[in-house]
Amino acid sequence: MLTSRNGWEEESTIRAPWYDVMQSVQNKYPNPHNNNVLNIDVVNRSVDPNSGVMHSLRLFNSCWSNFTHMDRIKGLEWSAIDVRRKQMVAVTHNLDLRGMLKAVEHMEYSVHPENSQWYV
Repeated sequence: MLTSRNGWEEESTIRAPWYDVMQSVQNKYPNPHNNNVLNIDVVNRSVDPNSGVMHSLRLFNSCWSNFTHMDRIKGLEWSAIDVRRKQMVAVTHNLDLRGMLKAVEHMEYSVHPENSQWYV
C-alpha cells in the first residue's frame, strides 16, 4: 500500500465562451468516448439566495471492467458555480476501495487574467 501522497497539477487555457465551458463540464459524462461512467445522479442542488452560487452534489457510478478488483466504483462530486464571477470549483472523491486508493480530482475554472473571453 502506498503511504505517500502523489499527484499532479495541470493548467490549460480554454478559448470558449463561459456558457460552453460550463455546459461541457456538466455534460462530460456519460459520453460515447468514455463508457466507464454509467450514470450520474444529482443528490442535492441548491442556489444560495444571497450570492447566487449554485451548489451541487452528484453521485457517479462507473464500471471499469478491465480491472478485476475495480469492477464498479462510485464517486461523489461537490461543485459550486458562481455565474456572476464566472468561476467554478468541483471536487470529486472515490467512495469505494478507499482502503487501497484515495483519488481526489479538484478542478477550478475562472476568467483568464489576460483575456476575459478565455478561461483557465
